[in-house]
Parts: sequence; C-alpha cells; structure tokens
Amino acid sequence: MRWHPDKIGNGRVDPARAEEAKARFQQIHEAYQVLSDEKRRALYDAGMYDPLDDDQAEVEGFHDFLQEMISLMATVGREEPVYSLNELQSMLDGMIQDFTSPPPAPSGSFFTGGSSPIGGQSVPVQQRNPSSRMHPQGVGDSACFSRTAFSR
Repeated sequence: MRWHPDKIGNGRVDPARAEEAKARFQQIHEAYQVLSDEKRRALYDAGMYDPLDDDQAEVEGFHDFLQEMISLMATVGREEPVYSLNELQSMLDGMIQDFTSPPPAPSGSFFTGGSSPIGGQSVPVQQRNPSSRMHPQGVGDSACFSRTAFSR
C-alpha cells in the first residue's frame, strides 16, 4: 500500500514523488498480472516471458509448446525400448557380419599410402591381419556377445 496512488495525496506530496509512486504502482500491477495468470507465470518461471511482447495468443501458444516439450522430456529415457526377437536377431547378424567381413579396400585417400605431401616420399601402408581385428569380446575370431551388449 506504500505506493498506491490513493495513499499518496495529489496535493500533499511533491509531484516527483507522486510520479515515482505512480510508476512503481504500475510495475507492481504488471507483476501481479503476470504472476496471477498461470500461463504467463509458467513462461516467467522458465525465463521466457517478455513483457514488451505480451500478446495473449502468443503467450498461450508458447505456453502450450513449452508444456508439450516438458512432457516429452519427462518421458524420454524412461521408456525401455521393446525389441522383437526378429529385430534382435537382425542386429546380432549385422554385428557378426561387420566383424567377419574383410576391411574395405584402400581408395587412395590421404591415409592409405602413396606419395606423401611432405617430401614426396612413399609411405608404406601396414597390412591388417584379419585375426587381429577387434571382436565383441576381443578374443580371436569368436563372436561371443555378453548380455551387456544389449543393455543401456
């Protein structure tokens, strides 16, 4: 009530103080409007409320958008993916095929040898031993997969 215009008498107080009281009361009124409206309050709490752009349709639309995003974020990560037996078999077959197929042939890129950009000398390419490639459990050519390969 300190800044209410009726509390500050027009004739009893200097005009500068009356203008300050009017401006402060207006700020209090605007804050009350924002905080008493559920949608504006949610935007304000999220740091997204702009008092200069207070179009009610935009406030409601953006509020709905934020609510949708919040609900999506709340459910992400809580849902466990459900795989069918065929999908799991397909993933396993793909992993096994990746580990048993030969590496792609060199295509003459920067990393494959030929003349070096430094000094023009030839840089040898090391030949890969297929059995030295990394496997799921890192043991020889076996394709052992543990239960942890499919857990998150």
